[in-house]
Amino acid sequence: MLLPYLKRVVESAHSRDIYLNFHCCGKVEEFVPLMIEAGADAWDGQPLNDIWGLYAKYGDRLAMTLNEKVPDISKKEAESWVDNIIAHLEKGKQLIISRRCMNETACEIMYVKSREFYGREE
Repeated sequence: MLLPYLKRVVESAHSRDIYLNFHCCGKVEEFVPLMIEAGADAWDGQPLNDIWGLYAKYGDRLAMTLNEKVPDISKKEAESWVDNIIAHLEKGKQLIISRRCMNETACEIMYVKSREFYGREE
């Protein structure tokens, strides 16, 4: 029922060279295959979904957004948080880490470490 309408929205966005990051609240992970079939570029879902499981299964076809809120933590704790994220990354898969969820320290560390990750050879 939803596929034709979502596909129409995606096609309209793409015809205008717009990257479509589909936001959908709630526990809607069962709709991820539909989002992929419709041609969405990314999904901005809530943390109550299994983002890491979906990333592992579909991250090569749909960018997942990590919206995990990082509280004000020390630099050492922020580095641990970032290291945990980096440990889950796989080449060829897409993960968007929402900047609005990170404190400034975590953002700076993520910037450096993500470039190290993506810059290294396999």
